[in-house]
Amino acid sequence: MSADRPKCLGRCGRRLTNPVSIARGYGKTCAERLGIDTSPPPTARTPTAAPVALHPGQTELPLQPFQPTLESL
Repeated sequence: MSADRPKCLGRCGRRLTNPVSIARGYGKTCAERLGIDTSPPPTARTPTAAPVALHPGQTELPLQPFQPTLESL
């Protein structure tokens, strides 16, 4: 089980167990020694759009997900 966990990118090379440390790539001790901020990352929030007033006769089209491809770039 511990072989599946990523290692610290600092000097120690220990296995990371804390989800915040795994996302950061450094454990708390190495991060403090390297001067890296140890505060948890901000949580992602989905932006909410303000409701848009439709003009008479206008219909709202649903948004379609777009996956860029090499041809579309």
